[in-house]
Amino acid sequence: MNASFALTRYLWAELRLRWRAQPASPLARLLLTFALTAAAGIFVAGFAAAEAARRAELGRLGLDTMVLRAPAAGELTAETALPADHWARALRAEGSLLLLQQLPAAGLAPWGQAVPVMVAPWAEIARQLPPDGIRTAGAMWLSRTLAPGRRITVTHEGASFTAVTARPLGRWQALGLNECVLIPAGEGQGGAGGRLDVILFTPASEEAAVEVARQVQALFQAEHLEPPSIQDPGPVRRALAAFSRGQALWRTIMVFALGACVLLMFASLGMLEERQTRFTQALLRSLGVSSGVLWLASLLENLLLANLALILAFVASRAGAGVLLTLAGVEPGAASALSLNSFLGLACAVNAGVLLSLLPLWRALRLPVGAVLP
Repeated sequence: MNASFALTRYLWAELRLRWRAQPASPLARLLLTFALTAAAGIFVAGFAAAEAARRAELGRLGLDTMVLRAPAAGELTAETALPADHWARALRAEGSLLLLQQLPAAGLAPWGQAVPVMVAPWAEIARQLPPDGIRTAGAMWLSRTLAPGRRITVTHEGASFTAVTARPLGRWQALGLNECVLIPAGEGQGGAGGRLDVILFTPASEEAAVEVARQVQALFQAEHLEPPSIQDPGPVRRALAAFSRGQALWRTIMVFALGACVLLMFASLGMLEERQTRFTQALLRSLGVSSGVLWLASLLENLLLANLALILAFVASRAGAGVLLTLAGVEPGAASALSLNSFLGLACAVNAGVLLSLLPLWRALRLPVGAVLP
């Protein structure tokens, strides 16, 4: 125990003396690892921000949403947004789903324009309306041309009601309608005859979208029914999936490049230091200190410098990524900062590079003491 303590004190004193005599060696490892990791972190954060921005833009335009249209089997009630026996219920496992029903009769605007009328759960309508609209209006007019917040009297099957205008955003854009009136379900809009189910389905992934289209076609064929109309922006989603795969590839290349740079840098500096300390190490080995202990001491020294640089680079990347992306014209957001998972990938690359850089030292320490000391 005393021998181990004395050896530890000696190695620590030797390390401090070496760092004071040659401060360029630890500073080079610290600063170069910091610079490489910070640059890699900012690039990785930029890749993630570009992918998130493109995905958000497609979601805002409704290009990530499928629209399925089929004759309605029953009336949409106010108690449930999706009946328990509805054929589309199984799709919920593959993504988010909203069921609307288009009524056979169109509504009439005061200026004589016929407008499609759809039934929707009141919660979905209220989510799009301003607070005063929720209190004073019972319907919503989705319009790409009319200013939001206007109150319009709509006539539908002899009854009149007030609708508040709103912009179609997100999956509502997928409907592809310039004008559309949404009224709450369960307001006595007649029977189920002539109604059309309109399902807005946002798949969780491109694979889920393909699987859903296949399931729906197979289900209706098994029932000997005409399959529903499927409006699927598949090419846009596939382009996004290809873009995401490309981003993942670039992130992987960045991680491996970082590990390779760290490996070469630490290996080069380690070989120089090994030449300077080989006599001290050979002397310690001749006194009974094992090669593994000396190699472990070098490993801990390099890991200390590398991981200190990693922590500083993580802080700098999270602060610098948002600033640089803003200067580049990219709107900053949650994805503009280096994520913890990305940082862990960079940390694994750096530590693996440090570990591999010490292989030459391991080989040198396995040489007989007589081959080192003349």
